[in-house]
Amino acid sequence: MNKWAAFPAASIFENSTGRATVGQALISSASNVLQSDFAKACHPGSADFSGTFLAAVNPIATVVSSGDEESFAHPRPDALGAYGRAGRGERPLIFSTELSRSSAERIKFPNRFRAEVFRIVDRIVAAEDEVARSKARTQLQTRLGGLDRSVAVYGAINLRTDGRRAVVAYRIEKPPRPNRKWDLYVFEPGPDGKLRYTGRQEVRPRGVPG
Repeated sequence: MNKWAAFPAASIFENSTGRATVGQALISSASNVLQSDFAKACHPGSADFSGTFLAAVNPIATVVSSGDEESFAHPRPDALGAYGRAGRGERPLIFSTELSRSSAERIKFPNRFRAEVFRIVDRIVAAEDEVARSKARTQLQTRLGGLDRSVAVYGAINLRTDGRRAVVAYRIEKPPRPNRKWDLYVFEPGPDGKLRYTGRQEVRPRGVPG
């Protein structure tokens, strides 16, 4: 499926088929209308792409969305390189859900952690009364409490446009200071009317002074 949305000064192209042959067919039939300001990468950064097709889209920014625990190691290095090479301007932007987040190291010493859990389980099994059993269960819950899924709201790429200007933003996992919660990239029309990247801005939470 291919989607193309055009606004007065902002256009977004999404190619979710991920096949180079489809890209070639699109180029042949509509090469004069493919260029867009923003592109949604095909098949979360697959190596199955057409360089000619990417060059025809020629976006300012490409958004790559790839899931967790997938078996294809997306986005592929050659795909990221091709997105940058085919991008518009001196510094084309690539926004990736994988690059804008990280998973914290929850267990520093896995063998020690495993042994400790086993000891607590043994205490639960060997407990002679409910008080001792409840205490051991509480200890187990405490030790396992830090293993919650670490990737939740971070990594999501937000693209918004009013049809003239556009912003791309994602939350910062560990803000360096209270007044910086998001990385936000601003795009505005240039003298020629085409959208261009004008710089990165900081977003301050309400009530926090600059």
